[in-house]
Amino acid sequence: MKKRTIVRKILLGVILLMAVAFVASHYDAREYSVHDEQEYLNRICEMTGVPAMSVAIMDNDTEIYLNYSRKHDVPIGEQSFYELASTTKAFTALGILQLERDGKLKLTDPADQYISWFQPKFKGKSTTITIEQLLEHTSGIPEWTICLIPSGTQDNSDLYQVIERIRNIKLNHEPGKVHEYATINYDVLALIIEEVTGQKFEHYMKENVLKPLGMQNSFFRTDNSRSEITQGYKVSFLKARAFEAPAYYGNIAAGYLVSNTSELMKWMKEVNHLFDFDGFTATDAKHYYAGWNVYDSYVCHAGNNPNYSSQVIISRNGQLGVFALSALNGSSATEVAENIYQMHCGKSIKIGLYIDNSALIDFVSIISILVFIYFMLLMQVNSKRKAVCSLFIGGILILGIVLFPLLSHYHYGYLYVWCPSSLLFLLFVIVIAAIIQIGNGIAWFKCRNLMEDKNVNERAKETTRY
Repeated sequence: MKKRTIVRKILLGVILLMAVAFVASHYDAREYSVHDEQEYLNRICEMTGVPAMSVAIMDNDTEIYLNYSRKHDVPIGEQSFYELASTTKAFTALGILQLERDGKLKLTDPADQYISWFQPKFKGKSTTITIEQLLEHTSGIPEWTICLIPSGTQDNSDLYQVIERIRNIKLNHEPGKVHEYATINYDVLALIIEEVTGQKFEHYMKENVLKPLGMQNSFFRTDNSRSEITQGYKVSFLKARAFEAPAYYGNIAAGYLVSNTSELMKWMKEVNHLFDFDGFTATDAKHYYAGWNVYDSYVCHAGNNPNYSSQVIISRNGQLGVFALSALNGSSATEVAENIYQMHCGKSIKIGLYIDNSALIDFVSIISILVFIYFMLLMQVNSKRKAVCSLFIGGILILGIVLFPLLSHYHYGYLYVWCPSSLLFLLFVIVIAAIIQIGNGIAWFKCRNLMEDKNVNERAKETTRY
């Protein structure tokens, strides 16, 4: 009993110290402006554990490049390559818009005009999704369909396999009514590009979109080769750790363009000429157009892959733009890009308390593991009520683990790739805790039955004696 009490007190102390240390390490009281933006970048990367980040800033005719590297022996600069994650979508959208301008398709065309077997359903009936609805994420396709995208290279996976998995998908909303971000929308667009042009998506995009923009060195990652790309990381157990994510060739149109800040500077300068944002009316319910979140004074988009993140933000007048590329998944690139953008708008920025969303998930998972252990030490099954409670809690935990992928559609393979390893370890601890709770409950009832049998036998002996 005393040992359990001591261990519980130690665990509470560890939890408290970890929380204090974690918050302290993610706080900065200094104020930053455009004059010390490199120091700001360095501080954010140090706070969040970002191994490498590159930033391109377009301020009227001035080009600025900022870079950070945790490993000083690994050079990081404007020629360093990163996966663009979901900021890739604007390039795919441009490929569609170019085909429209060439008269090869219309945005009002139904997707099944080009992919005849693509027959999604809404309320049990086949329905039509237009190219424009795919561009705006108003198709009704559920967000969780990202879990259906198979891993694989161009040798064993293609766009057909991806779209085949949603050929009869049940839509969450009537097409055109509700914005629901689903990355697979842009994989459907990529297949339409292939059907219209008769070329592989990446080949068409390279010749007709990237090269004309002067982005000759940018490319779509079609396999596991990473020799040209900055090593990617994800947070696990309070540290950014190198992570080799699987290849998702069937999703290259939505998240796997590889580029650097030097070539993305050219892209930012052309964005307002390439996209007709003035022809798009943004509302609270409808603010997404062709790979961009559209607002009154600027357009932007964030991106997250299993081991990279990005953020781009460009003013509607085309005079100011920031593109941040990070070799760590999470929200650090978004924080950096948005704040540097504000600095160039003349504002001073105070970081204050900033915790990257992936780091927060990681930390909460670790604390939850310790809390589970604490309660495991606290619970002692010494009565019928506690035995029943133990069986009930264990059963609920097991049921939750089993039902989670069925109800949410997010399977555990997806969590392994996209989430901190600490989250999966938490799930493992929950399973172990559930088994122990069930075992304790069963053991108590068995013990009680044995005691009852023993008492019955003793009473029988006493009766026989007399």
